[in-house]
Parts: sequence; C-alpha cells; structure tokens
Amino acid sequence: PAAVHARMFELFATGRYGERGPFQIHPIHIGLIVSMGYIWDDMYEVEPNARVARALYDRSGWAPWSCSAWR
Repeated sequence: PAAVHARMFELFATGRYGERGPFQIHPIHIGLIVSMGYIWDDMYEVEPNARVARALYDRSGWAPWSCSAWR
C-alpha cells in the first residue's frame, strides 16, 4: 500500500535532487541501475523504475527513501 501510494503521487516526477520516476530513484543508485542493464533515462519508465525500486527494497528495505523516516 505505501509503495502504491508513492507511485501514484510521484508518477513521472523528478525530485529536487534528481530522483526520477514513480519510485523516485536517486542518481546515487546509477551503479545498480547500470548493473541491471538499464540507463539513467530508463528511470522515467514505470517497469524499469519499479524493478530498480524492488532491488533497492530487497537490499535495504525502505532506507533508500526519505519516507523511511516516517515509518
């Protein structure tokens, strides 16, 4: 539910620190993005953005997102 809410709120948005797409992937994660076969511009696309978000979540839970401070 929280992930769906974040996706709907931030669909195709760019954050103030360069975060991209529905799950607001931060540019600090470019290494992971490339290792998964994507490029930075792919983060505006729903499916690659969601796959990277899932990989981040699997590694670190909600820590990569600022909303983790509210949990």
